[in-house]
Amino acid sequence: MTNQDLITNTILRAKCTLACWGDTAINREEGGENITCAVLKMTLLAKWIDILEDFLCQFYSSEDVTTAF
Repeated sequence: MTNQDLITNTILRAKCTLACWGDTAINREEGGENITCAVLKMTLLAKWIDILEDFLCQFYSSEDVTTAF
């Protein structure tokens, strides 16, 4: 498995995790629980997903030979 494949799989798994956390947070909020911590964790995970997607796009999808791997 190449690095590009590993990054792509990590992004997909992180997106699935984020969706599950979001569903759980909605259910907890409807139950009256405080979800502040869950929102912070989801925000951090979403930021990491953005960083990985930017890295993947910049270095593996780049047409510039000097920046592409």
